[in-house]
Amino acid sequence: MKARIPPIMTKKQSQIMYEKAAYDTAKSVIGAVLYVLHLRKWHGDRIQKFYADILSILEMPPILGKSLNDYDVRAFLAEKYDIDFSKVKIQFNVVPEEKMKKIEQIRKEEGYE
Repeated sequence: MKARIPPIMTKKQSQIMYEKAAYDTAKSVIGAVLYVLHLRKWHGDRIQKFYADILSILEMPPILGKSLNDYDVRAFLAEKYDIDFSKVKIQFNVVPEEKMKKIEQIRKEEGYE
């Protein structure tokens, strides 16, 4: 009889890892958008207001049984502005060790550890 191999991680651990990856990805994308606005000479209050607007949309509760979701937003933007979301590619780079220490500190401050 073959020995049962235990799973590498529990479903709860897998869910936590997925959520962390999703939040980290969202933060990276929002950071990239805000940086583009900075490069386009947006500063101070304009960038902070835009960031607050993003957060309010992401945190919007369902209204009358309907909620705003990623798929509907992308479909709307693709149709209205001819945006091709299939062109979105994320470049993953290995983070140098000195930067990784700073990232780990930020993650700790944000409650990930």
